[in-house]
Amino acid sequence: KFDGILFDYWISVIPDSTEAIKFSLASYNIGKGHVFDAQRLATKFELDPHVWDNNVADMIVKLSKGNYHRDPEVRHGYCRGIEAYNYVARITSLYRNYSNFETDTE
Repeated sequence: KFDGILFDYWISVIPDSTEAIKFSLASYNIGKGHVFDAQRLATKFELDPHVWDNNVADMIVKLSKGNYHRDPEVRHGYCRGIEAYNYVARITSLYRNYSNFETDTE
């Protein structure tokens, strides 16, 4: 079970638990404010602000580029979004790999 203050927030906003976990991980890594900025940019560019992959994740990476982190929708400015992007990808990949192991209970 994944829980905590960040997850409690995100699961209340994004009911899909897999998505809520990705947003929680990103918030832990880079801060909730930058994730909010990426969500606002996703909405502006007609992407789904409640889906991480190919939506908010793409926008978080763009927050390191001037024309994006200076956008009026962005309140928290520049961030190295690639770090949060890679962090979420790495943790979710590890989880998928670990969950594929069979446990022998005999």
